[in-house]
Amino acid sequence: MPDGSLLLCCMDWNMDYVIGNLYENNYDEIVHGKKMQMIEDSMMCKNDISLLCRKCEFSHPLIQAELT
Repeated sequence: MPDGSLLLCCMDWNMDYVIGNLYENNYDEIVHGKKMQMIEDSMMCKNDISLLCRKCEFSHPLIQAELT
């Protein structure tokens, strides 16, 4: 975003998943930060956070072979 906010997805019109700000942190800090870890855990069903990706038309479930 113009203010430096980094969103999880361009389809996040409500800005519910702001994972950081590029004016305040560098990219590496954001990608390895707490918010990104929570999102990754949610993708792997390790927490109960509602995630925009679950409603995405481009998402698909991982099969066990892809995880190993």
